[in-house]
Amino acid sequence: MSNLDWTLATKEIGEAAEELRKRGANKVGVIGFCMGGALTLIAGEKAPVDAIAPFYGYNAGACDASAIAIPVQGHFGEKDNLTGFSDPETAKQLKEKLTRENQEIFTYPDVGHAFMNSVPDPYPDFESRERVQGFPPLNEATVALAWGRVEAFFRAHLL
Repeated sequence: MSNLDWTLATKEIGEAAEELRKRGANKVGVIGFCMGGALTLIAGEKAPVDAIAPFYGYNAGACDASAIAIPVQGHFGEKDNLTGFSDPETAKQLKEKLTRENQEIFTYPDVGHAFMNSVPDPYPDFESRERVQGFPPLNEATVALAWGRVEAFFRAHLL
């Protein structure tokens, strides 16, 4: 993540949104996971997009979340151990900054970082991933709940 040019990446998201509009899209949403989740929030602040769904990622140094004026639906795990980026305290700080209508953060018990990943790559199994990184194994019910929420969110704000 330290090598990402956040400004350039945000500019590219904006350019992609503009291209989609040229091709007939009325509204554009962005979804991202981990570093992509943090980038989604920055795009929500600075790029011409209409709704965002960040998953477990927030770069407070690069994003003024209180300046985001579009709908936001964020998703974080209560057992996330990436302090200062996606842990419960960081999710709480983000939630406190998102005070406008249609801005919400969901936290899920018993899951951690990367909880939406259906495979444990680069590890051979979820138990190995948990031993090395501390990320709890896949919880299919939580994944289904989060997908259902984000699909309904985008239907409500983009269609």
